[in-house]
Amino acid sequence: MTLRFSLHRLASILSVSLVGVAMAGPAIASQERQGGVAPTGKTRAAAIQAARPRNDASTWITLQDYPTDTRHEGVTRYRLLIATTGRVAQCEITESSGSRWLDEATCRNLVRRARFHPATNSQGKAIEGRYEGMMRWYIPD
Repeated sequence: MTLRFSLHRLASILSVSLVGVAMAGPAIASQERQGGVAPTGKTRAAAIQAARPRNDASTWITLQDYPTDTRHEGVTRYRLLIATTGRVAQCEITESSGSRWLDEATCRNLVRRARFHPATNSQGKAIEGRYEGMMRWYIPD
């Protein structure tokens, strides 16, 4: 199953409160990045710089972002479409953690917080790019 989140879809998700059931113990979110991916299609040959993080990736998803209404753990793999402005235009879950809540929290927080230097073509002009990574969600013992 592939989930796609656009900015419009995430706006509706953001209106849902994650405050509710208290968790027993803190959760940990571990960010692992696979790096920028060159854009696809005609622009791939012209791209000389892939999209790369502009802000600290460890701040994209934090301990406080663990959804309080789940006790699931897992790994969420994602692919981001990076706009020419360096903002996340779309988040796609490429491999689910097995928890809808964790997958939605991954995309919701990446769209809110991740910032990039956009991909550029051979003339140095900003173009759309891609970025792939994974989020490891777990609750410590």
